[in-house]
Amino acid sequence: MAFVLGFLFAFTFVIQQIHAECGFTSGLRIYNQVVLDCLKNVTLQPNEATVTVTELKKYFSSYAFRDVNLNLPGPPIGYGGQSVHIFDRLDEIAESATNVFDFYQDITELVGSLHCAHTVYQSACFQNMVMYTPYTFRFSIDPSTGRHRAVGSTGVWSAPDTTFGYRIINSTILYINDLGLPIYNLDGKLNENSYTPEEAIVKWANQYEPISRNPYAREEFARSYSYFIRPLYTYPIPKTFNQTFLYIDRVTGQAVEAQV
Repeated sequence: MAFVLGFLFAFTFVIQQIHAECGFTSGLRIYNQVVLDCLKNVTLQPNEATVTVTELKKYFSSYAFRDVNLNLPGPPIGYGGQSVHIFDRLDEIAESATNVFDFYQDITELVGSLHCAHTVYQSACFQNMVMYTPYTFRFSIDPSTGRHRAVGSTGVWSAPDTTFGYRIINSTILYINDLGLPIYNLDGKLNENSYTPEEAIVKWANQYEPISRNPYAREEFARSYSYFIRPLYTYPIPKTFNQTFLYIDRVTGQAVEAQV
């Protein structure tokens, strides 16, 4: 499933202000290496990383954040989330920063990893950039297994089957590989990062959805919205440009593997 990056009209202005000659206009673009290279083409200003991290540390040291502050390393906490050492990670981000996009995306991902609805970091750089999946899923309960059955549906892209040359719409989706790898490895076993659609959403929500410390709340919000529509001021950009689907073709009844 190729990701689609949506640019609102205002984004053209922002890009011009920071001197990245991307030539993006409003509308949708398939997320690819050209898009990513342009987004990473803006260098940080002198001391920008240091000043930003210093200010963030002041906020995280305040009384208001003492209930979520630091999440020091140790056993899983709260609802089972992994601990995060905010200050150490901020220092690592500042030291490794090379461009505006990666720097603020890393901070966005770090703050989101707290999974706290009251702790939000939104960079103005990304206010008008939204990542979409061209397909969404409709879920129902399979009476024979009791598990969720996922059926392909349209997203913001009105006719993705026409674009990609598959019949995913209204077909049952068996597995997704969000690294774009084949669903099965050479030994005939599920490959790294091959999951059912339900498992893929749960995995993504537990890692990236910041709306709640409750994993069930994260899962439900991701299932209904955020897995498919990801504003970059809240969510990190995908690690790869493609995903792989294994679906049952609604016409032929055959299993089809599609990397799109």
